[in-house]
Amino acid sequence: MQSHQENQSLPSNPPSSPTVRYMSVSLSLVDLTGMPFPRNLETALSVESIIRDNGAIPATIGCINGLLHVGMTSHEIEVLAESKAAAKISRRDFAVVAARGMTGGTTIAGTMVLAHMAGIKVFATGVRYFLIKC
Repeated sequence: MQSHQENQSLPSNPPSSPTVRYMSVSLSLVDLTGMPFPRNLETALSVESIIRDNGAIPATIGCINGLLHVGMTSHEIEVLAESKAAAKISRRDFAVVAARGMTGGTTIAGTMVLAHMAGIKVFATGVRYFLIKC
């Protein structure tokens, strides 16, 4: 699992300090269920901006060429947004996706597992960006 945001790496054990908050964003509904490119990209980057503006660090979750990412760069988000064959990846799919080198966004179940593994306690997903506590 890749874990980074732009040129800043997420720590393997995120600090428990109340001043550092991470929020992950599941891209599957934004990028894979009908929102056309480039609107899907604009929306994903806008959500990341909103998260930053509210004092948290976005850690967008997705998979590029079989590598699971918690904290995607803008370029990685663009690759996912442009993909015409992006898979919708649930927790049961991680091994197959990695073995086949697939690209895709995570379902709520997939996002919950990866966010938990990265120590992220809150994530946003869905058309209305519901907040879910892991």
